[in-house]
Amino acid sequence: MTSPLLLGIDIGGTKIMACLYDSDLTLLAATSVPTPASEGGDAMIAAACAMGETLALDLGGESGSGLGATLTEAGKAWAETHAGETPNIAAIGVGAAGLIDSENGVVTAASDSFQGWAGYEVRSALQHWRDVPVAMENDVNAFLIAQMANRPQSEQRRSVLGLMLGTGVGGALWLNGGIFRGTGYSAGEIGHIPGFDDVPCTCGARGHLEGLAGGRGIARLWHEATGGDEDTREVGDLARSGDERALALWDQAGDSVAKAVAICQSLLDIDEVVIGGSVAKSWDLLEPAIRRGIEAYPVPIAREVAIAHADDGDDTVARGAAASARLLL
Repeated sequence: MTSPLLLGIDIGGTKIMACLYDSDLTLLAATSVPTPASEGGDAMIAAACAMGETLALDLGGESGSGLGATLTEAGKAWAETHAGETPNIAAIGVGAAGLIDSENGVVTAASDSFQGWAGYEVRSALQHWRDVPVAMENDVNAFLIAQMANRPQSEQRRSVLGLMLGTGVGGALWLNGGIFRGTGYSAGEIGHIPGFDDVPCTCGARGHLEGLAGGRGIARLWHEATGGDEDTREVGDLARSGDERALALWDQAGDSVAKAVAICQSLLDIDEVVIGGSVAKSWDLLEPAIRRGIEAYPVPIAREVAIAHADDGDDTVARGAAASARLLL
């Protein structure tokens, strides 16, 4: 039997990604497919299991997706070292959009882009495929776990806020050495905190952080100001070229994030904020605005907070889910 491997699965609104890791969270193999979100939970889990089979076959040198096409360089080296051995998937981790009951491995709520997902028992379904421990997390929790996993002791932080600035704004909390999920598994989700101007939010309310710092909100504000249909990345390019209206939107987004950080400092005495997502890919625009806001909204009783750009690779959510699964071994 080979050393235990971890299967990390990221179930998002547009794609499902499956990744195999060794016990040190080194990525060995990865693949993805479009999410069959309209076909229900059974279809999504079937797709994830099929990818898991493919990864294991490729890593074992059999005919999975085609001659090890899913393998990383580390995976090829692993396969060579363990030639003739059957890969041993010892635990599975899932990171998924929506509210997740991580204790029972159940989706408690999901957006209307998913059919038959709310209430779905993910852990039970996966254990019909492989009778191994299964960890399940909200995707933003998994993102933050990925940032904290394998950090040297000297770099560990006690209280960390994770922010995912993507289409919307997601949040997660790392307190006293682990994810804090809250009674309803929604702790840290600060995207819908009110008090941020009076702009419409994607949820239908007004004045939420997501309306100013989420990708959809930035694009909408740009359209209202200019009539243009550029996406957030293109608005970023315009800001770099000196467009004052685009620069103002990035300043506003960073300032809003800083206000949210000040709230969390006051409540939780956080000492680090880790920021990722598609909006944060324009870090050269966002970071200066956040730091200006941090200076403008000091919290006298709190320590200085570190601002970090996340290690935000394609497999981040899957890696964080795998790190959660590692704790079950």
